[in-house]
Order: sequence, then structure tokens, then C-alpha cells
Amino acid sequence: MAAPRFPNRLFQDGRRVLRRFGYRARPSEPDWARVWDRQLSARGRRIPRFTQLTAEQRAAAVEYMRRRMAADQNLNVCERLHYSLFAKGIDTDLVERYAAAREVYEECVEDFGRARERLDAMFPD
Repeated sequence: MAAPRFPNRLFQDGRRVLRRFGYRARPSEPDWARVWDRQLSARGRRIPRFTQLTAEQRAAAVEYMRRRMAADQNLNVCERLHYSLFAKGIDTDLVERYAAAREVYEECVEDFGRARERLDAMFPD
């Protein structure tokens, strides 16, 4: 995959230099088929491969995977902030940032749960 082109040459030149040290441009979207197929064994029941899903099932599968990734990322933010509370001591601003991050994480988990329920309904036992 080619690196994205930027109007600012600084970004383009910087990426060219970084490639000498192993940098690879990340695609804007994950390879959803690969992510889905990797998760098949963890689902515990027979689920078709991504390429075998209907358009509606694919859309639901992508939404499910997006929600899961968002929850994972927000959990990491919460963990870093929680660690900071112990490492730096209790600080009002830090406590508030942790509380806000925790709320975002909890909302992500609820969104993920709804996406999973929708997806599960498309694959009856």
C-alpha cells in the first residue's frame, strides 16, 4: 500500500526518511476480513468466513469489530490514567480525566454489547 500523499511536503519527506528505519504506512481501515476470520475460533460456534457473509452481516460484523476496538483502546486509556493516579498521587484534574475516560469506556462497552447482540441475532444456533 502506498503512503498517503500530503499537501505538506514535510509529512511526505518525513515518511520517506522513516521508511529507511522500517516505517510502514498504516491503512486507514483494518483488513476486516482478516480480523473477522481470526476471531472465528473464539466465537465458540460455527460462523461463516467474512467473504461468505451477506452485505447486512458484513456491515454488522464491521460495526461489531469497530466497537470492540474502540472499547479496547478506551480501556487502555483508562488503565494509563489509573496507573497515573497511583504513580503521581491524587490530583483533582487527573481524577476528573480518569472519571471522564472511564465514562467513555463504559459507553463503548454498552455500544459493543448492542453490536454483539445485533450480530448474534443474525446467526441463530
